[in-house]
Amino acid sequence: ETSLAAAVVAEREKTEKKSSRHVADLEQRLQSAIAEKRELKELQAVAESRHLELTKSNESLQERCVSLEAKSQAASERQAKSEADKEEQKTQLVAAKTNYEAVGKLEKRLAEAEANYLNE
Repeated sequence: ETSLAAAVVAEREKTEKKSSRHVADLEQRLQSAIAEKRELKELQAVAESRHLELTKSNESLQERCVSLEAKSQAASERQAKSEADKEEQKTQLVAAKTNYEAVGKLEKRLAEAEANYLNE
């Protein structure tokens, strides 16, 4: 009986050691899973924060694009007006030159008429 009891005790100790190792392994795996879940939550929080930052940055860039497009349109309109003003100035310059030449011819004719009148 002693050897049977010793064998039973030895088997029980062996089973308890296996159970203890198994429980320790399960506890270790549980702790690892908990740590991984915590890490994933932290990463998710960082990702959500970064997403908000990028969304705000994108909105800011879109506003700047709209502003730059409006400024570009205004600059194009000013340039077109400037070109039109230059053309108008050229037209007025040609008209002034033509008028100046006409006045010169009229003054010459007037001088000739006065000379003819005085000679008569």
